[in-house]
Amino acid sequence: MSSAHLHLHAQSAEDLLTQLAAVDISVPLSDEGRTTPHRERYMVARLLSTLADSDFLQYPLRLEHREKPDFGLFSAGSAVGIECVEATHEEWAQIQAVRDRDFPDELVFLPMLRPGQTTFTMEERVEIASGVRAGPPWVGKMAENQWVDAMVHFIAKKTEKLRKGNYSEFPTNWLVIQDEWPVPLSYPEKRMAAAGRCIDAARPFLEHHCFSNIFIGDSSGLIHLTPRGASMLEVRDLWR
Repeated sequence: MSSAHLHLHAQSAEDLLTQLAAVDISVPLSDEGRTTPHRERYMVARLLSTLADSDFLQYPLRLEHREKPDFGLFSAGSAVGIECVEATHEEWAQIQAVRDRDFPDELVFLPMLRPGQTTFTMEERVEIASGVRAGPPWVGKMAENQWVDAMVHFIAKKTEKLRKGNYSEFPTNWLVIQDEWPVPLSYPEKRMAAAGRCIDAARPFLEHHCFSNIFIGDSSGLIHLTPRGASMLEVRDLWR
């Protein structure tokens, strides 16, 4: 089994945090052996460290890295499936890979990408990665709108799988989204405004047969989405 898999048994929040702090959650570059388990380990380790002493977790607990869903979280009489997804665009991933390999020091302008759509040729992607191709102006609520569209896209795709029975082994499931969508939306207040709009846009996927909790994480924060609203949790970064 890949060394990137994450399995834990913890007796308390303190025990969980101690074990997590000892885990290497680094994610290699795409051309240095990055795998899906690397990304999943990163997402769930940061999630659990943030929730360690919250009402979301009960002890003792056991975490199992697996498939469909990506993790099983077991504690006294309960079992929760955790599915992970990286919210990025294939074109942006290719642009980043080219930049990492050939233009690591160049300033890249953020392109405008639509989930599920192809925008640029391979030549244009190289131009973006090299910093030659300038990006568009981001004005008004353009960044917020595109972020909402992207998050709803990934929530919808995973909820469709949930409703088809992909994760039916677990009575309760959570969705963890790693937000790598390329938009200039760095201020917390703007992200929270977008998260509020995301709830309205994703409402059909947040009710009835759905994920009981959705967490959207970036480098510093963790947004918790439910049909009732959104809240921001500061990530407990044990690996800084």
